[in-house]
Amino acid sequence: MGTYAVNAYAIGSDLLDSHATARSEYQAHDAELILVRQDGHVGLRTQDAAAVTGYLATVRNIGSL
Repeated sequence: MGTYAVNAYAIGSDLLDSHATARSEYQAHDAELILVRQDGHVGLRTQDAAAVTGYLATVRNIGSL
């Protein structure tokens, strides 16, 4: 099995969003994790970091079928 790179960015510390555009567009809540796929669509919204790992494992398994 190959490995996959995931880039993680935090709005406010990694990315400047002085007008809260990203928060508004994604309707993000405090402490919410939003996984945006390479095609720009939202793949997952959660407050549970373990759910991100599970989602990525599922996508990886689907991609190997």
